[in-house]
Amino acid sequence: MKLDYFTIELSGSVRLGFPLNNLVKVIEIKPKDLYLMPGMAPFWLGIINYQGALLWVLDSHQFFNLSFVEHKPQTTLTAVILQKQLEKSQRRVAFTVKCLKGIITLEKPDFLSLASSLPSAYQELIKGTILGEDQDIDILDLEKFFSFIQNANSMDYFTKNIPKTGEILC
Repeated sequence: MKLDYFTIELSGSVRLGFPLNNLVKVIEIKPKDLYLMPGMAPFWLGIINYQGALLWVLDSHQFFNLSFVEHKPQTTLTAVILQKQLEKSQRRVAFTVKCLKGIITLEKPDFLSLASSLPSAYQELIKGTILGEDQDIDILDLEKFFSFIQNANSMDYFTKNIPKTGEILC
């Protein structure tokens, strides 16, 4: 069975992939178009008006505890809009990326490595890793990802359950 995955780069050492059928669109976001929501976890950049509906924008660097990236008002952000059907509702989120890498096809997606380039606190969000010639690609489990961010909307949840940058995880 062949499956297509869309791949993105979050930082020089972290690449993620997700099923192509969960990609809605690639968009550019001007930070001035973001509306901040007080009391939310720091990985939320805010919300935007996308085609007449509110769309949450997630800062992937903050979410995965990668290096700090300051978003300047004049800088346009690249984001992928991901969607997943959960229970009886469809979820969507804009997920910021450093750059787009493209589509890959896996012949046997059940043969993924368990190694990952992400901090250990995020391993439960990864289905597996494609071991590449130049760089590995972690496959994001969108069902777990959407469930996690749904429960982690508040700053209170975030500070209790996610390690701080630089915290040692065993």
